[in-house]
Amino acid sequence: MATTIDIHGYNGSSESNWHPRLKELLVESGETVIAPDFPGGRSPVYTQWEPIIANALEQSDDLVTMIGHSLGTRALIRFLEEHDIQIDRGVLVGPFANWTSNASFRDGAYANFFDRELNIAKVRDMAKEWIVIGSLDDSRIPFEQSEVIASELGARLVAVPDSDHFLDEKWADLIVEELS
Repeated sequence: MATTIDIHGYNGSSESNWHPRLKELLVESGETVIAPDFPGGRSPVYTQWEPIIANALEQSDDLVTMIGHSLGTRALIRFLEEHDIQIDRGVLVGPFANWTSNASFRDGAYANFFDRELNIAKVRDMAKEWIVIGSLDDSRIPFEQSEVIASELGARLVAVPDSDHFLDEKWADLIVEELS
């Protein structure tokens, strides 16, 4: 059986944006979905998110897909870099590149997620497949960051027009389609 772990972004929750719809669609297709809520609100701390991701993995089956959105993409990549695990697929939606300069986003509200560059070559080999879904008109994280992280991970890059930062529930359908 397959499990999807859904990691929301900054100041989000499992009930915001497209996350509830994604869970609904995946459960309908027979998947188990673990979509934890992460603490910190407007001041998240990676070391508080890490054990929650670890707990989600402990509850998972053998085939694991991890999906991260926005800041959740950084948490996903950092978690994999710090742990010796293999996953089936990694999906990054509206992702950050591996730049420490991203620590200045939102006036440093989540600088601790970007306190060092990560070993992307190591992370690349921790998933059988990588998919990066980037918005051509992202108002929060420029599309260039999607291009860079996709290239570094050897990911399939899905460039989506007119999608801003993927905040509407309709994007769950696109994510599920890309997973098919």
